[in-house]
Amino acid sequence: MAVNLKRFGHLLRELRVSSGEKMMPFAVRSGIPRSNLYKLEAGEANPGALTLRRLAKAHGVTVASLLEEQEGPSRPPQKAPDRTPASLAGFIEEWESEHRSRLPRDVVRSLAGLQFHGKRPRTREDWRVIHAFLARMLKG
Repeated sequence: MAVNLKRFGHLLRELRVSSGEKMMPFAVRSGIPRSNLYKLEAGEANPGALTLRRLAKAHGVTVASLLEEQEGPSRPPQKAPDRTPASLAGFIEEWESEHRSRLPRDVVRSLAGLQFHGKRPRTREDWRVIHAFLARMLKG
């Protein structure tokens, strides 16, 4: 399958920006040199298999979802199955039911990647407290 480099680059940038991450921290976290990320996001470089795996892992999506974006209409990439703990999924379901709207994708992605000293929140209540704290702290 041929990758539409411009579209692929746009998707990568959209995923990174929507999660609120700057280029350099993302480069360090993903293990991909910043110069390569610039080229990928600009649609000037073709990603290899290792780069695709690193990008997918860093964004919390599957490699297939990154590549599927090249073929059809725009749709959100599928979350990697192991990235959303059951307690977080339960919190999201409760929040969406209570607020009668979807929790924004960037918020879900940020919460799914959250850990402190290698540990993640364990209960729905933990997620609720963290979400409320971050939402309050980041209000402008």
